[in-house]
Amino acid sequence: MKNAYVATPSIQQGAGLTYIKALGGVLCEALVQLEEIAMINLAKQKTSLLKRLSELDSRLHAIEAELEAPHSKDWEELAVEREGDEVLEQLGQSGQDEILRIRAALKRLRDGEYGICVRCGDDIAAERLNILPDAPLCNECATAVAG
Repeated sequence: MKNAYVATPSIQQGAGLTYIKALGGVLCEALVQLEEIAMINLAKQKTSLLKRLSELDSRLHAIEAELEAPHSKDWEELAVEREGDEVLEQLGQSGQDEILRIRAALKRLRDGEYGICVRCGDDIAAERLNILPDAPLCNECATAVAG
C-alpha cells in the first residue's frame, strides 16, 4: 500500500472537518493554558528577581554602614579591621555586580526577551532560569564563555 492516508468510504465528507475543528479547539485551549503557565512563570521569576534585588539592597546598605563606622586607634585592631573592610568591599562589589545582572534580567522581562540567550538567541532552559533567574546565557553559551 503506497498511501496509508487514503480516506475510507465510512468517513462522511463533513465528519473529517468537524474532527479537525474539534482538534483545533483542543489545541487552542492547550496553547492558551501554556501561555498562562508561561505568564505565571514569568511573574514568578519577576517576583524572585525583585525579592533578591531587595535583599541585596539591604545587604549593601549594611556593608556601607559597616565600612563607614569609626575605626579603632589601636594599630593591631586597626589592621584586623582593615582586613575585614577588604572582605566587605569585595562582598559589596559582588552584590553590585549581581544587582546589574538582575536589572538586566528585569529589562529583558519588560522587553519580552527574558529566557532567550543574549548570545545565540536560543531559549534558556527553564531549569537554568529556576536556578539562576538572572541568567542571560543558555547552557552552551555559558560554558563557551567560561571555557
